[in-house]
Amino acid sequence: MLLGWHVYALLLTFIVLGLGSELIKLSVPPRASVGSYLRLLRSRYVMLGGVSLRVGVAILVFNFTNEYFAMNGETPFSELRSVESALRRTGVGIGRVEGKSIPEWQPFLKEQIYRAGVASPA
Repeated sequence: MLLGWHVYALLLTFIVLGLGSELIKLSVPPRASVGSYLRLLRSRYVMLGGVSLRVGVAILVFNFTNEYFAMNGETPFSELRSVESALRRTGVGIGRVEGKSIPEWQPFLKEQIYRAGVASPA
């Protein structure tokens, strides 16, 4: 993968803090109008977020398409390993328990809690 999720985590933090800073600057004079708040949609932070989101989606589409053609188109899209991995990592994957389809939230949340514990300083 060209860009890992780490880059997007940093970008999201930068964008949220930048937009928050601009929002605070608009809120300081109490006479800020609705038009000035709408100007935030044209800020460089929103543009950076839109461009990075488009690049990320394009990379994912390229990777999924590349894997699909590497399997000679015989594997359905939903059964590709990268698609299953993405669904499992986001907690969207569907598991089967006693014949019923249920979201795999419990293993996902356990894994996230474990990773947060490992990442926390002792």
